[in-house]
Amino acid sequence: MCTKGKVDEARIEEVLSNAGVFAGKKDVFMSAAEKYGIDPVLLIAIALHETGYGTSNAVKTKNNPGGIMDPNTGKLKVFDSLEDGIDFMAGNLYRVYISQGLVTIQQIGAKYAPIGANNDPSNLNANWVPVVTNIANELGGLSMNCEVMGTGEFAMPTGSMSITSNFGYRSDPFGGGTEFHKGTDFACSRGDAIYAADGGQIVVSVKSGYGGGYGHHVIIDHGDKFTLYGHMEHVDVDVGDTVQKGQKIGTCGTTGSSTGYHLHFEVQLGGIYGERVDPMTYFQPAKKEEDE
Repeated sequence: MCTKGKVDEARIEEVLSNAGVFAGKKDVFMSAAEKYGIDPVLLIAIALHETGYGTSNAVKTKNNPGGIMDPNTGKLKVFDSLEDGIDFMAGNLYRVYISQGLVTIQQIGAKYAPIGANNDPSNLNANWVPVVTNIANELGGLSMNCEVMGTGEFAMPTGSMSITSNFGYRSDPFGGGTEFHKGTDFACSRGDAIYAADGGQIVVSVKSGYGGGYGHHVIIDHGDKFTLYGHMEHVDVDVGDTVQKGQKIGTCGTTGSSTGYHLHFEVQLGGIYGERVDPMTYFQPAKKEEDE
């Protein structure tokens, strides 16, 4: 969720009032965010996650609100006051991430808490993006870089809304009884253009090889959700590319586990390949044609 320029300060105050040492620190966060030109909601969401809502030993004894390490000692950095710690965290978030073009939670998380890191044997970093996203939404939603995250109103990823298989339980097309279909299948012909349903950043781009059941596929990060485009013949985008709503990202195919040319389209929440939800709830109301 993202509303450009809109910060719900009352909601932030309410959340922080139950967040340990952060209670009453809304103005400190807001001032630090304004000083460095960053989203206060993003700053607060990361701080809440890193400190267990203001209750960790690091923030209580070291005034460290972001798990920030001291490069000279290899240990958690110690600050004279919580205000100093918040100011440093905001500046660090700008210098190391936002000024380098890493502006979405997904982009920042890949560097801030990389999945598979040697210092994360329990793979806790896999929770970073979905948890920070949930906290940001709890705070009322992000307020900056909304154009990277999409509009929340999808455009058709194919030339027309001809649906061949809906989201939900269906007969397995490979004859295996009943299965739960995790997306919506749209009819298309070989070589037809496939379009980004909304603006965002490419986080998965499988252009060759088998690619699993999805075949050649693309996943776009829209900030609060992901969209997947499966069974494509050609993929025209690379990981890290920023795309606009309606931009061509590839062509219709039948790669992977597919019985014919079509687009398999998914909406995923909470992370890449995360919880699947019905894609049709994100489209403008329109007549759907069943093409069994």
